[in-house]
Amino acid sequence: MDGESSHIRRLINMYEITGKLITLIIATIFLATIHTAAPDHWMPFVVMGKSREWTLFKTILIAGIAGIGHVGTSVVITLVGIFIGGEISDKFGFWAENITSYGLILFGLIFTFYALYRIKVKKHHSHFGIHVEEHEHGGHKHVHTENIIVYTPAILIGLTPCVALLPLALATQPMGLTSAIIVVIIFALFTIGTMMTLTIFAYRGLSYLNLNVFEKYGDVIAGVIITLTGVLVKSIGI
Repeated sequence: MDGESSHIRRLINMYEITGKLITLIIATIFLATIHTAAPDHWMPFVVMGKSREWTLFKTILIAGIAGIGHVGTSVVITLVGIFIGGEISDKFGFWAENITSYGLILFGLIFTFYALYRIKVKKHHSHFGIHVEEHEHGGHKHVHTENIIVYTPAILIGLTPCVALLPLALATQPMGLTSAIIVVIIFALFTIGTMMTLTIFAYRGLSYLNLNVFEKYGDVIAGVIITLTGVLVKSIGI
C-alpha cells in the first residue's frame, strides 16, 4: 500500500513538473519572439544590407551571427545572475542595453554625416576599407570597399544580453538541469529564428519596392534609420 502511494505521489509530482515546464516553454517562446521583434534586433541588418548591396544570404548570415552572440551573452549574464546574484546581472544587463542604444545612435549619426560628405565631394563609391566588391548596374560597374565599421551594429547587438532570460532560467531550478537546458535552447531558437525571419521579410519587402534612391543615398538612409532605431529603443525601453 505504501509502495502504491509513493508511486502515485511520484506520478503526481511528475505531471506537476511537466505542466510547469510546458507553461514555462510557452512563456519563453512568447518572450523571445516579442523581445526580438523590437526593431534594434533586425532593422540595422536590413538597411545596412540594402545600402551596402549585400546579398540576402549575407544579410541573413550576419543577422544570424549577431543572434548567436546575443543569445550567448544572455546565457553568460544568466549564469552570472544564478551563481553571483541577480542584482549584479540586472545592473550589467541594463548597462549593456544602454550602451547598445547609444552605440546605434552614435554609429548612425557618424555613418549619416560621412555618407553626406561623400555625396558632397562626389565620391559615392570611395569607401575606405580593406574589402572590395564590384557590382554591375545597367552596364556600368560600381566598386565598393568595406571597412569593419559597417559591421558595428551587428557587433553591438551581438554583445548585448537579454536579461529576460534570467527569470526564466531561475524558474527552472526546482525542475532540474534538463528543464533549464530546454528553456535556454528554445529561447535561442526563437530569438535567432525571429531575427532572421524578420530580416528576410524586411529585406525582400524593400527589394519589391525597388527603391532606386538606395543606389545613391543608401548609406544616408541606413544611417538615419539606425539612428532613429537607437532613439526609439532608448526612449521606450524595448
